[in-house]
Amino acid sequence: MELNWYTVLFAGFIDSFNPCAITVLLLFIGLLFTMQKSRSQTLVIISSYILSLYITYLCIGLGLFKVMYIFGATNLISRIAAGILIIIALYGIAENTFKQVPHYLTIRPNQRQILNQWMNRASIPAAVIAGILVGLFEFPCSGAIYVTIVSLLAKDATYSQGIIYLLGYNVAFVSPLIILALITNNRITAEKIIYWQEKREKTFRLTLHTLLLILGIILLFFIK
Repeated sequence: MELNWYTVLFAGFIDSFNPCAITVLLLFIGLLFTMQKSRSQTLVIISSYILSLYITYLCIGLGLFKVMYIFGATNLISRIAAGILIIIALYGIAENTFKQVPHYLTIRPNQRQILNQWMNRASIPAAVIAGILVGLFEFPCSGAIYVTIVSLLAKDATYSQGIIYLLGYNVAFVSPLIILALITNNRITAEKIIYWQEKREKTFRLTLHTLLLILGIILLFFIK
């Protein structure tokens, strides 16, 4: 099976279901409504956050892609990256199954504190900074899938094709955030979604890492 749009978009969509980015967005929306920002003001600020996150994650991918494309991404590198994705997925499953396993696949408390400081400013520049920080903070946690796709693109796609694929990947990556921003039209709705997510966080994370495991196996054994 060859690398194609279905695989790239599916990978981006799975990558997007990082509880960190979603929780930060919902908390940000709830904060803005608490500060009595209008619906239009909230959408502008949140759009700045999502666009900033998109550009940050895209720049990370483009940087990785350029390095791999210049120096050559071999089949071995792609397989190693897919193997790392599988290991991370297995660790994520163990992390949410056994209490004694340390939780490393999440944004750290000190990083959350930094994000809160910027979100509390409730402005477009602050939203841009928050988007950049979320992109940088969550990459070590969820970047394995991104690195795997980038290595496959560097191996199998032309430079221009790789860039187009990465643009599409990152659209899929932010699409759930866009949907949440559009359907969350007041503080109560934001709080209800946050409550629903927190109540099912363990199941949510287990499902996410199971999908990552399946994707890693597909990338390792079925993508040429």
